[in-house]
Amino acid sequence: MAVVVALAFVFLVMFPVPSPVRALSSNYYDHTCPHLESIVASAVKKAMSNDKTVPAALLRMHFHDCFIRGCDASVLLNSKGKNKAEKDGPPNISLHAFYVIDEAKKALETSCPGVVSCADILALAARDAVFLSGGPTWDVPKGRKDGRISLATETRQLPAPTFNISQLQQNFAQRGLTIEDLVALSGGHTLGFSHCSSFQNRIHKFNATVDVDPTMQPSFAAHTTRRKMQGHRWILPTWYLTTHTTSCFFKGKVSSLRIKLYSPPQKPKHWFQNLLVPKRLLRRLLLPQ
Repeated sequence: MAVVVALAFVFLVMFPVPSPVRALSSNYYDHTCPHLESIVASAVKKAMSNDKTVPAALLRMHFHDCFIRGCDASVLLNSKGKNKAEKDGPPNISLHAFYVIDEAKKALETSCPGVVSCADILALAARDAVFLSGGPTWDVPKGRKDGRISLATETRQLPAPTFNISQLQQNFAQRGLTIEDLVALSGGHTLGFSHCSSFQNRIHKFNATVDVDPTMQPSFAAHTTRRKMQGHRWILPTWYLTTHTTSCFFKGKVSSLRIKLYSPPQKPKHWFQNLLVPKRLLRRLLLPQ
């Protein structure tokens, strides 16, 4: 729980609030939109009942929003004319579940029109996604203002999936975030899914001399090697390394691998222990050892 609470702290406190700056408050909408939180939670819960990828999608969307211009919902804006918005930047092409925010906003406009910012809706939705997935909850200070600038070119500032720990530290430091913040935010990976393209180079043809990345724990690497040889179906342990397994399907060639891995939030203690072993597939989860 400590890791996810720390993650929330980073989102709410460390990332800058868009101008004009006003103090955030837990009771910001108590009089103007008293049913705000229940309305947002209802929209998230409904979406989750139809699509199990929604929780991770909302958490990731919130991070991708905050990392660029602060938590100002600029990631929600559409491209217009010659302006290509953040939503269409390369790192954000795979973002989804925008409709959850749209549905929450629609309901709020009926209950309290013109009051609640999309930035606050997104912050609440990310919190609710974690809680409704079995994780902890936390108080979300409110009063964010929506941004009006959204540039696809700025999405290059987001940490790349291939970044090692040194690159991640430098990337986060440019935002005024410490190594502790980096570790806390990495805890967001206890919830979610990934695609084979994010890690297949570590388990197949790593380089000219070895097939599997030698930095992986030998027994774990051997397990993935045994699994990948099971005929037409490639079975792999999930990258968050619970006791569950999932499948990579392919049609004769490794290059056609496609995968989505799902997980409820792990106990952060166990998740970080697995990283240090090291038992993890995603390169960006390399932590100081």
